[in-house]
Amino acid sequence: MNLLPTPPTTTRRRIEECSNCGTHNKWVIHNVRLRGIHRRLCTSCVLRLHPSSFCPSCFLFYESNPPHPSKRISCSNCSSFTHTHCASSSASPFLCPPCSDPSFTFFDVPQDNPSFDNKLALVLLCAAKIASASMGKAVIVARAEAERRVREAALARKRAREALEHVFFLDSKAREKARKNDAHHCMNNAAAAANNTNTNTDTDTNGVSEVSGLGFLGGHTDKEKDIMDGFDGFVEKRMDVERNVKQNVGLVINGSVIVKEKEKDKSGDLVNVLLNNDNTDVKLLHNSLPNQRDIGSTK
Repeated sequence: MNLLPTPPTTTRRRIEECSNCGTHNKWVIHNVRLRGIHRRLCTSCVLRLHPSSFCPSCFLFYESNPPHPSKRISCSNCSSFTHTHCASSSASPFLCPPCSDPSFTFFDVPQDNPSFDNKLALVLLCAAKIASASMGKAVIVARAEAERRVREAALARKRAREALEHVFFLDSKAREKARKNDAHHCMNNAAAAANNTNTNTDTDTNGVSEVSGLGFLGGHTDKEKDIMDGFDGFVEKRMDVERNVKQNVGLVINGSVIVKEKEKDKSGDLVNVLLNNDNTDVKLLHNSLPNQRDIGSTK
């Protein structure tokens, strides 16, 4: 199957034509950077748009060094400089050839016989030099722009890295603070629990003491009753011993009779009675007990 040829696209047609006058002679299209914009211009438009870069009579490219003011004549209508020896007249209002002739063209190639003479070659060479210098400046500008963007990218990367490091630092600091808060909270909870346990223990102890102290009202267990009975017996024995000693009554303890005689001057002596709950031994301790006798079975 034979496919139909595709027509040239609009982009391709634009590349093959001059962006200023619209000519389609692609072999005379130059790449030029004009006022910061990349454009494709024909030879005539390159020269028309750069009038101060060459002599409009001899087509000598000035590069960056125009002739001395004493050796050039400025056009009163545009910014072109013409050599004094190239100017046809030195009248005061000087006009360059393009300004003096509205139908003037720099690069007029006949369509039926496209041949170059010396003048056309000089025109084409001058336009090519202007385009080359323009693109050279564009390269310098592009290189400077690329270096600037590289520096900006490096600076942005450094700032991004510093921002990430700062974020990581803040995150680690927040985590450490959270861990400390959790540990402090756990310690507070443990202390509160210990305080509650101590309070409950004290309450239970006080409750037991109160119940033990009020146990005589009733409700004692068998063990508590035995303890209370022993305590009551101990108190009762002590009271009997003290009463009998004071009354000079003999006490029979472990088969012996201990008698303390009355004496008026010794009636105020202290008698300490120590009782042992395990047996019934009674000891009468006195610093000076006169006439103390042991009456027993040995009598």
